[in-house]
Amino acid sequence: MRGRVFRYAGMLVALALSACTPEKPGEADIGDARADGARTADAAQDVGVDAGTADDAMPEATSADLTNRARHLLEAIAKSSPDLGLDMLFPRDGYIGARDAPDPAKLWDVKLKPAYEAQVKRATKRTKGMDRAVFVSFELGRSVSRIVPKKKEWKTPLWRVKRSSITFTIDGKAHRMEIAELVAWRGNWYLAKLR
Repeated sequence: MRGRVFRYAGMLVALALSACTPEKPGEADIGDARADGARTADAAQDVGVDAGTADDAMPEATSADLTNRARHLLEAIAKSSPDLGLDMLFPRDGYIGARDAPDPAKLWDVKLKPAYEAQVKRATKRTKGMDRAVFVSFELGRSVSRIVPKKKEWKTPLWRVKRSSITFTIDGKAHRMEIAELVAWRGNWYLAKLR
């Protein structure tokens, strides 16, 4: 009896490991994970359930995605081209769902996005030689707090962090740019206010 239990346990472990092990050693199959996630989301949509990350989920302090989007923001500033860093701006769909306003879509279109564009262009002019900026790192601020929902502000208790920073070099000299405010939505940090 004991031998049979060990044999079944061994088969279960081998089965579990074979399902998790990537085809090439040391390489995760991200494509399959994304496909599985897409299938899960599709199945959830079929039954009317949102299987994605909760809108108010607390993001990690660091991630490859956040670092990459911060790099895009610096590139947008260096080239005075706000569109290059739009992936760092709070997404329009999320803003519409989280903002308490009569017309949050219009508010994003006429206030948030234009303010971001103007802040990027001002930041370009603030540092001499910004067109030669080279991204070094991104650091999330230390004062993470929960947003208390208020009428005519946020209707969802999202997370907020102030004073994050991007470190970059210009001709080998280190510089630091502070980001006024990031807000979390669906497990990612997004720009709410640059300066």
